[in-house]
Amino acid sequence: MHRLAIGVATATIALAACSGGGSQADPPAPTTTNAGATTTTTVAAPTTTQDAIADLAAKTATADIKITYQAALGPAATLAQDGEGKSAFLSGGKLLLSDGAKVISCDGTTPRATCTDLGPTSSDDALTQLIAGYAGLSTIKQTNLGVASTQTIAGRTSSCVTFKASDYAAGTGGALPDSSKLTAAATVTICVDDDSGFALKIALSDRGQTVNEVLATQVGVPTASDFVPPSTPVPAATSTTVAGG
Repeated sequence: MHRLAIGVATATIALAACSGGGSQADPPAPTTTNAGATTTTTVAAPTTTQDAIADLAAKTATADIKITYQAALGPAATLAQDGEGKSAFLSGGKLLLSDGAKVISCDGTTPRATCTDLGPTSSDDALTQLIAGYAGLSTIKQTNLGVASTQTIAGRTSSCVTFKASDYAAGTGGALPDSSKLTAAATVTICVDDDSGFALKIALSDRGQTVNEVLATQVGVPTASDFVPPSTPVPAATSTTVAGG
C-alpha cells in the first residue's frame, strides 16, 4: 500500500475515544502564536470535553473545505475535500487525490509529474486515513479529561482542549514523540474548527515551550482544480516473479 510520508507531528493526530477520570491540565494562558494566526480569546474553567467540543464529528463528512497546515517538525501540508466524495492531500511535493471512486498518487503538482492510479477507495487507503486523522480529532468530545478554551485560528473560531501529556497518551493508547524527554508539566492542546469539525491545531508543549505543533495557517473553500491530477494517471505496476529469480 502506498503511503504518503507526512512527518512525525502529523502521525500523532488521530485520536482514539476514551473515557474515565483523571487529573486536569492547568488552564492554558492566553497567547498569540505564529504572527497573529492563533489567538486565544477565552479560557474556561476545567471541564469535560463533552462540554467543550460537541457535535463536531458529523460535520467533517460533508464539510467543503481546504486547509493549509504548517508543521514545526515537517513540511507544510494542504488538505481539501468537497463534502461530496472528492478529497486531496498535498505534503512534501507528494499529492494524493480521490474522486470518491479511486485514489491517485502523484509525485509532483506540475504536468511533468507521474501520477499513478492506486485503485478503488477504501476505509484503509492512504488518503482516507490521512483525512480521517485530521477529522478524527473532533471525536475528542468523547474523552473526559482536559481544560476547555476557544481560539481563533486562521480566522476561524475553534474549540480547544488542553490535556496533560500523560493523560493524552494514556487516553489515546499511543505514545508521544520523545516522551522520555518530557516533564510532568508537558501538555497537549487540540483545537477543532467549529464549522467543519477538522483539526486546526495540535500542539505539544513543555514548561511553556512548544515542542511540536501542527497549525492551520489558511482555511478556505476548494476549487474543482484541487481534485484534478496534474497529469494522466497510469495503472499501478504489477509485480511479476521471474522463474529461477
